[in-house]
Amino acid sequence: MKHIYVIVTSIFLYSMLLTVPGQGAELDFLSFAAPSMTKFNLPFKQYIASYKVFVEKDKGIAAITRAMSAWNTLMAQARTAGADESVLGRMEAVRGMLVQAHGLARQNRYEEARELSIPIRSELYELHRSLDMLTGEDYMIYMHNGVFHRAEPLIAGQRYAELEMLVPRIKATLARFSTPPVTVGDPADYKKRYQRLTKAVGNYLEKISQANTYVDPEYGGHVLQRELEQAHVAAHKKFGAVYLSFPAGMVWPKKR
Repeated sequence: MKHIYVIVTSIFLYSMLLTVPGQGAELDFLSFAAPSMTKFNLPFKQYIASYKVFVEKDKGIAAITRAMSAWNTLMAQARTAGADESVLGRMEAVRGMLVQAHGLARQNRYEEARELSIPIRSELYELHRSLDMLTGEDYMIYMHNGVFHRAEPLIAGQRYAELEMLVPRIKATLARFSTPPVTVGDPADYKKRYQRLTKAVGNYLEKISQANTYVDPEYGGHVLQRELEQAHVAAHKKFGAVYLSFPAGMVWPKKR
């Protein structure tokens, strides 16, 4: 009987570990692959696009409002599911930045409002990483926040040897979202955009390599500085064309 009790107790404890609040399955609705998250992600991206190409103030404010509403719903679901304080705290931080972005947009401070999407995306990535639910879209966030943004001060400071250290990370991260995410409405279009991004990144990596093949890397980078900056901007733009092409319903604004 003693052995049976130990086995039953062990099974019970193991099952408890699998259902620790805030640790996974019961919070699947927070994944980028979940329809409930798409209800937030679509207006969130629409808000970014509204202030990226040119300013569409009212559309941007309306999009942020919808994103806040959807996020509030997700927060309520997370509380009901028993999410722990680390999850709820991170979600509260996202909510606060959405409110701030809304306030800035109302003041016509559009660039500041758009820039707040960057730390919001960082919090979304960290939320999903903490819950072990990273998807291809999360790696897109990492590509933007953890690669492109990390490279910019290195290029500006002509720190080319450090820049080349990012190359393996760039390649590995790019490969993480080669398959269209489940929320993509047009997989064929996504693949075309991704191919253009891959080409732009390839050119970017080539410029980084060239800068470091000179006997004096600083001089080599100085010679190629303009080309390197242009390659970085081009890759960044092609990335945006991929990231802001979905979920279904994303439409780039057109000048009238």
